[in-house]
Amino acid sequence: MLESKWGLRFIAFLLALFFFLSVNNVFGNIFNTGNLGQKSSKTIQDVPVEILYNTKDLHLTKAPETVNVTISGPQSKI
Repeated sequence: MLESKWGLRFIAFLLALFFFLSVNNVFGNIFNTGNLGQKSSKTIQDVPVEILYNTKDLHLTKAPETVNVTISGPQSKI
């Protein structure tokens, strides 16, 4: 089958169709490996904030010096 021109075209068509459907999320979450792990969240406290802005044209008031950042997702990725 792979030696004939039509066999290669058929295989190429199937691969292109699979890639098209997977990119457009037709399969949904069946290939999502994030569902395998436990969901978790972690909060990082007092992260310093650096504010960059045009001091010539803008004026800034009440900017925090630190913020709390919460990260959530599969426990294996956090």
